Amino acid sequence: MGLVKNILITTAIIALILFLRAQAADTETVMLTINVPMETSLEELENVLEVFEKTNTNGTFFVPGNYNHTSVIPSQHEISCYTNSESRLAPLKGENLSSELRNCTGVGFRAPHMDVGNASYQIIREEFAYDSSVYHRYEWFWQEPKGLEQIPITSVLMLPLDSSLSINFIGDFFFTLARKSQQETVVIALGAQDLQEHLLDFEFLIRHYQEESKITTIGDWLLSSE
Repeated sequence: MGLVKNILITTAIIALILFLRAQAADTETVMLTINVPMETSLEELENVLEVFEKTNTNGTFFVPGNYNHTSVIPSQHEISCYTNSESRLAPLKGENLSSELRNCTGVGFRAPHMDVGNASYQIIREEFAYDSSVYHRYEWFWQEPKGLEQIPITSVLMLPLDSSLSINFIGDFFFTLARKSQQETVVIALGAQDLQEHLLDFEFLIRHYQEESKITTIGDWLLSSE
């Protein structure tokens, strides 16, 4: 049974790759976004920053407001808010909700675990230039916020590119799929800690897109689209 299961999984992955190739378009813009959980060490963050430096590219870092090492992120990158303490927003109300969103440094916002909650949108609209909390193919689960620019967490897979659901689930195939899932505008989300075992894959992913595409931050892309 184990062999049959592995064959079925491999076949499904290959079929998905072929499907994505068939859907591929010329990629003009790529936005690399990095989620930085509270427990991310300084060394782990610096390892990711080193890849950006080697490839001379910029990214958007979603960082909790109370994170200790934000200051080491160079100014050419974009810092956006990942709540103040990386909390799940949907259960929160009133002052507890406000304390997670107010006074959180960042151009834009992303809710951990896609757990944004409709009550959060008014504050997000007041505090940030954009929201990147949900995968748009599933947006019918959430109330569409008015007057708030929305960028999907990811544009290349049916699962958000979050540690437990993607990198750990499909391993190295994650980066293969990310390279094959070309669209005119691509958003890719990665976890700083999960990248530690995939730094070379990450560098190869960047260099793959550098050949024909522009890699930029979400904020800069929004400005250029106005």
